[in-house]
Amino acid sequence: MIRLFQVKCASENEIEAQILKKLRIRKEDLLQWHVHRKSVDARHQKVLFSYVVDCKVKNEKKLLKLKDVSLTPDETYHPVMSGEHALSARPIVVGFGPAGMFAA
Repeated sequence: MIRLFQVKCASENEIEAQILKKLRIRKEDLLQWHVHRKSVDARHQKVLFSYVVDCKVKNEKKLLKLKDVSLTPDETYHPVMSGEHALSARPIVVGFGPAGMFAA
């Protein structure tokens, strides 16, 4: 899958057309897509939505050279394993703010 940034359009109905335009591909080459993030771009007089879209396409290696296109990162949660060795000394917590109190 590839991640496409800055897909700007006025409504959600236009997303697929903007994806095809930005990637310069035909509709048959776009297998599936879904919105990863949606934000508002109100810097100009016309208010637009800016989307980050994950797409599954044919021949994605060719499209990775384009601007605003990258591979979709692995966002699955991987739990952190606890340590196997005992600490030789007690840990030191620096600071007495909310984070320091929580850590202590």
